[in-house]
Amino acid sequence: MQKLKFLKKCRKFYIISLLLLVFGIRLDVYACELELEKKTEGEEEKDIEYFDITVSKTWTSRGREILSYDVSENGSILIVFPKQKVGVFDENMKFLFELSFYSSGAYGAVWNGDNILLVDLRSDKAAECDRNGEIVGSYAVIGPNNYDSDIVMKRKREYGEYEYFCTNNKDGNGFYYIILERTSEKYGKEILYKSGNILDGIQYGICILVLFAAVVIGFFLWLAALDSKSTKILDGKPFDGTRTYSTDYSVDDCIGLLSRKNIYDVLRYSFRLEKEDTGELVITGHNKYSRLQMKVCHQVVFGENGNTEIRIKNRSGEKTNPYSYIPQWWMDEFMEQKLDALPMDMDVCEAGEDR
Repeated sequence: MQKLKFLKKCRKFYIISLLLLVFGIRLDVYACELELEKKTEGEEEKDIEYFDITVSKTWTSRGREILSYDVSENGSILIVFPKQKVGVFDENMKFLFELSFYSSGAYGAVWNGDNILLVDLRSDKAAECDRNGEIVGSYAVIGPNNYDSDIVMKRKREYGEYEYFCTNNKDGNGFYYIILERTSEKYGKEILYKSGNILDGIQYGICILVLFAAVVIGFFLWLAALDSKSTKILDGKPFDGTRTYSTDYSVDDCIGLLSRKNIYDVLRYSFRLEKEDTGELVITGHNKYSRLQMKVCHQVVFGENGNTEIRIKNRSGEKTNPYSYIPQWWMDEFMEQKLDALPMDMDVCEAGEDR
């Protein structure tokens, strides 16, 4: 009988202990408004390494944009900045220290009494640290629903006689905020912090879109200019028949000069000798004006009649080419520059007359 009474007392003790434990956890949850599940000692050690929290007495994030903020019961303020920085301030916005930590994605921070909860929103985990930057606990965040926007990223907060508000100085939300202000009946509106960045998130987005549009428009204008230039360079009478040139160079000199290309050539070409006095000249583009890919073949026949005559015939009808001809002035320019040869107008044949 005594043993039975002892077991009943033990069961009551266990139940009361369990209720106290749950009540204690709920007190902790109530303090930061999050539903937290305590990590084990082994998991806390992993979180200490994961969050990698450091403390700085230098405000390295001064002037940066605001991602979120929170106000403690005694009026202390923390502001979450880009690059996993959290600035901690007193009720008068005097800088106290700055926390840096690691997160796998979106993040935030809230007060938990006098301690600070650093929340990794992507992995739903939180590290609680004191004002020395030491982790005093780590938790799994299990609720409430939308805790990121309802609690961690809340834009409007009320503490004591003050109403705090985070804004980008316009009605719509930006990707981040640039002003933290508070209002009270006694003191009116006070700006506690203003980012040194003159652009808010929406303006950044607009700037990026405008820049992208400018790049796209510029690219198409460049293509249009290139197309116009390429079209213009192909303008003029086509070299689609036969044209004879005359030069003071000997036949051997002409063959030698055509066989050796140099940086001063106005055309991109290849030349090969088919017979003793006959060769093939293939034009693939103009070095100065155009980078068009082409392959236009010409037959070159050398003859001597006091001076050297060079008879060039377009062979587009004999070979398949992307372009059937080049402008006649291309060939005139090339022959004058390469062989000091000028056209013999009397021998010019219009297209089709030599066929």
